Amino acid sequence: MKGNKQEIIAGDESTNVQGGNVLVIQQNGLNYDQVRQVAMDIFKNNFYYLREKASEIAEKRAEEITKKYIEELHKNSLSSLQNTQDPDVRYSLYEIQKSYARHGSMAKAELLVDLLVRRTMTKQHSFETIVLNEALITISKLTLEQMDILSLIFIVRDIYLKTNPPFEFYYETFFDKFLEIIDIPQGRMFYEHLNYSGCITIENNSENLADLIEQFNSQPIFSSFPKLIQLEECWNDSLVSQCTLSTVGIVIAISNLKMRLGIEDLIEPFDYLQN
Repeated sequence: MKGNKQEIIAGDESTNVQGGNVLVIQQNGLNYDQVRQVAMDIFKNNFYYLREKASEIAEKRAEEITKKYIEELHKNSLSSLQNTQDPDVRYSLYEIQKSYARHGSMAKAELLVDLLVRRTMTKQHSFETIVLNEALITISKLTLEQMDILSLIFIVRDIYLKTNPPFEFYYETFFDKFLEIIDIPQGRMFYEHLNYSGCITIENNSENLADLIEQFNSQPIFSSFPKLIQLEECWNDSLVSQCTLSTVGIVIAISNLKMRLGIEDLIEPFDYLQN
C-alpha cells in the first residue's frame, strides 16, 4: 500500500476481494501448504509495514500462529481446510495474526487458535459464526486475568453438563483446580471494561456465592467446600457478584477454561447458547 492506493496481486485460480483497508485473496481447492502460504500473504498484504527488527518479530509471530492454526484444523477436521477459502474466515485469520503479532502472548494464542478452528469448521454463516467472529476480535481487548474472571462467572452461574452429575463432580473437575490459579479483583474499572468489551452485563442486584452454589442440581451444602468458603467474601464484596455473561463472554469463558484446565470436549460453547 502506497499513500491511499491499494495494490491487488492475483495468483493462479484466485479471486481477489477488496473492501476498506483489507485485502482477501480467495482461491479454489487448497492443500495444507497452499493454505499456509495464502494465510501469510493475507498478513503481509494487510499488516502495517514495520521496520527492521519489529517487522521480523511480527512476521515470525504471524508464522507461528498460522502454523498452529493449520495444524489444529488439520487434526480436528481435515475436510475443513477447504473452508479457509471463505473470505470471512480469511478475515478472522488476519485478525488473529494481527493480534498475536502485536502482543505475542502464547496463552492468548491458544484461545485464538481454538476459536478460529471452531469458526473454520462452521461453514455456513449463522449465529455461531457471528459470535465466534466477535469473540476473536474481543480477546485482543482483554487481559488474561479478565478472561479468568469470565471463566469463574461461567462455572458459578452457567455451567451444566448433559449427564447431570452431582455438584461434587463439578467441584472436583472445575472449581477445585481453577480456584487455585485465580484472584478476584475488587476495582470497578476492571469490570466496567469487561462490560464495555461486550463480555458481561452488570446487574443492579448482587447474588451471594453460597446462594448460587446451593442452586446446583444436587443442592450441595456450601459449607462442605473449603475453597468456596475462602472465595465467598471476595465474591460477595466484588462487582463480580453482579455480573452475567453475554454470548461472547460465554464463548471466551469456555475456551479459556478448557485451556487452563486441559479439558477438551467436556463442555461445548454452543450447548449453552442454543438453550
